Amino acid sequence: FALRLNNQGVVAGYWAGVFATVWLEGHGRDLNWLISSADPLRPGFHALQAHLINDRNEVFVEGERAEVPGLGFFLLCPVELEE
Repeated sequence: FALRLNNQGVVAGYWAGVFATVWLEGHGRDLNWLISSADPLRPGFHALQAHLINDRNEVFVEGERAEVPGLGFFLLCPVELEE
């Protein structure tokens, strides 16, 4: 489900209710796979829904961390866009 669209045509939302997703050029991508493996916060993190996206491609997501009970909100910021 698409929830937000930025001025660059990138859509943020979720797929199947359990994967925060962005659509780039018509292709959906699970945001969990786009988080760098070098990010120390990645292990145990799962983004469920992408609620907002701005024109800097920063995505506000709802997600969970394995070591913290319950859901929270996180800001994902791109460091490099791959073609």
